[in-house]
Amino acid sequence: MASAMFVIGSLAIEHARECSDDESWLAYWRTGGSDFAPAAAQRYPAYVGRALMLLQGNAHFGKRVIVDIGANKGVMSAGFFESMCPAKMRRWDSAVRTNSELATSIGRAAVRFTEQHDQRTSSQCPTIHAIEADRRIATSLLPHVPAVHGFPPSLYKIHNIAMYSEDGEMDFGLDSNVGGELGSLRPGRSLSAQSTERIKTMRYDSFAARQGILKASWVKVDAEGFDPYILHGMEGSLRAKAVLGLQFEFSELWERKNRTHTLRHAVDFLDGLGYHTYYAGRSLLMPLWGSHWREPYGVGRWSDMVALQAHSSFERYFLRQFLPGPPCPG
Repeated sequence: MASAMFVIGSLAIEHARECSDDESWLAYWRTGGSDFAPAAAQRYPAYVGRALMLLQGNAHFGKRVIVDIGANKGVMSAGFFESMCPAKMRRWDSAVRTNSELATSIGRAAVRFTEQHDQRTSSQCPTIHAIEADRRIATSLLPHVPAVHGFPPSLYKIHNIAMYSEDGEMDFGLDSNVGGELGSLRPGRSLSAQSTERIKTMRYDSFAARQGILKASWVKVDAEGFDPYILHGMEGSLRAKAVLGLQFEFSELWERKNRTHTLRHAVDFLDGLGYHTYYAGRSLLMPLWGSHWREPYGVGRWSDMVALQAHSSFERYFLRQFLPGPPCPG
């Protein structure tokens, strides 16, 4: 249990206390837990970047690998790059400092210096593997991401494949709303040629071996209900601790896309491989593994999950960025 104390004059004011026991978490969850809305995921590139910065002690991360499964328009990819690339951060800092001087020789010199710094430090920026099953997005939208967000195209690798629990092929259901919520993978179904494409599937383990990814700092999964299959395709990499952390999406789509992979199944699967799973909120990470689990948590509320290497320094630094628990009941 923790509380925040502020002193105004001689008056001490105690603000809302946080309680981290399991029953307090359950009470908070039953009230709706608005902290865990899906939009929270947009903040996670920054949290990952900060945790890695703390882990290494400075902003120069060295070579990092991010795997963005279900990249769609590349918004999350851009967020990971901008939070982890020293060149990008230095360019932003310089722009803020010299904004009022851009018309002067000093300002122009600062801009030139920043561009030179970008070239020297680009090797320290992460390599991002953007994986998108929809050919239309992979060939038309994703290639524009480096230019729009200002990072080296050589560090942004686009793969038009579908991650799954098996290596092979399957039908991909097309949707007219390109770049939005798209049709999803539909294994084992006979669908009209007008609505599907036959696409290649790969397990993450196979993909990592082929791409020479020895360790990924972060893997983001957003597969419209097929997330648990992708997790099973990562088993070898997770068992070898070749992924520091990952996030995936949980919603009612899980029930519609499969019959056996519940959230409890995923939490226990990851726990057995040495990863702690949390409901991912804006300011809270709610623990789910082991004795923390309560049956209401398995209801298909649309939210994101985070799984971190258990008891690792990365987990400790990641948790540092969040409150220890929700407001205490009563």
